[in-house]
Amino acid sequence: DLCLNKRDVESLPQFPFDLKKNIVLPNNIGLLGMVHFTGTFDGYINDFVTRGTTTTGIGNIYSDEILWRVGLHPETLIKNIPQKKFLEIFSATQELLKKGINFGGDSMSDYLNIYGQKGSFQLHHEAYRRTGEKCRKKGCSGDIIRKIVNGRSAHFCNYHQINL
Repeated sequence: DLCLNKRDVESLPQFPFDLKKNIVLPNNIGLLGMVHFTGTFDGYINDFVTRGTTTTGIGNIYSDEILWRVGLHPETLIKNIPQKKFLEIFSATQELLKKGINFGGDSMSDYLNIYGQKGSFQLHHEAYRRTGEKCRKKGCSGDIIRKIVNGRSAHFCNYHQINL
């Protein structure tokens, strides 16, 4: 098991270790708080953002939307994702969660807020449950498809979401 926050990571030496420089992370990484990681992980990016062994709490809806926004295929192996793309994922996560909050959550299934009202984020999906529809990304000619990835449903564009 591994639990780290920004300060913990920045206390680690940067390679090459003889330079005595520590790792430096962007300030907004601290917004993640503690990151909990159990075991080894070199699987699909979709699993990384939805599985319980790496605690993110994102779930299928936001995972599909985040990966659609950054153009990443859900079966991309984490080891193949460059750092710049991880920063895009982090930024898209923040933006989409704020958007979800602003629309009162996602009531595609049964979610109701504390007042018993449905949210409306489901009206703004780009990938989740849009199977068979044309991709709405500007200039994209792809279609949204659904595939089971390690037991989890994933909706994605077959054209602009690239498997690195």
